Amino acid sequence: MAADRVTLSIPPDMAMMIEREIAGGHYASAGDVVQEALAEWSVKKQGERARLDRLRQDIELGIADVEAGRVHDFSVGDVMERGRLRSGRREPSA
Repeated sequence: MAADRVTLSIPPDMAMMIEREIAGGHYASAGDVVQEALAEWSVKKQGERARLDRLRQDIELGIADVEAGRVHDFSVGDVMERGRLRSGRREPSA
């Protein structure tokens, strides 16, 4: 696939950052800077999508539990105590 050419308008401070990176020898061109930035952005977006997918799955599981009656009453203190036990911070209260 041939590389496509894209023209972008960016704020002056970002253009200066790109020029500093090129002048510092970190990149050969503005295109290289943008390519790396887009690659990192893509990885970040994939991680966000994966986290959202897991959250959606957890919500669906929770809804299924409610619909199947697999729920019980709890108090904030119970939840906090359970968290403490799981984190290993202290023994259960008597």
